[in-house]
Amino acid sequence: MDVLHKICNPHGQVLRIVIFKKNGVQAMVEFDSLDAATRARENLNGADIYAGCCTLKIDFAKPEKLNVYKNETDTSWDYTLSTGEIQPIKEIGNGRSPLLQEPLYAK
Repeated sequence: MDVLHKICNPHGQVLRIVIFKKNGVQAMVEFDSLDAATRARENLNGADIYAGCCTLKIDFAKPEKLNVYKNETDTSWDYTLSTGEIQPIKEIGNGRSPLLQEPLYAK
């Protein structure tokens, strides 16, 4: 969840994220505007989250709003309901270098 928020947030305000396991791992990210979602798709599609792996394939989804019934760190989060303030992160470049230099969590 944190990884997706970290790489998506520079392109626009992330409202909700839902992660599910279907043919690997898939996720849906809801932005505050179509412009933000378009920027994210243009800048992140085909990018690797880590060097040589976790390549993003981004398409627009049919639902315009994600339903998050409960904030759960592994599957879904509604940032509009979060009581904690989301910390800003540094913007990433438009190059095709990895989006994150190392995993956020140690094994």
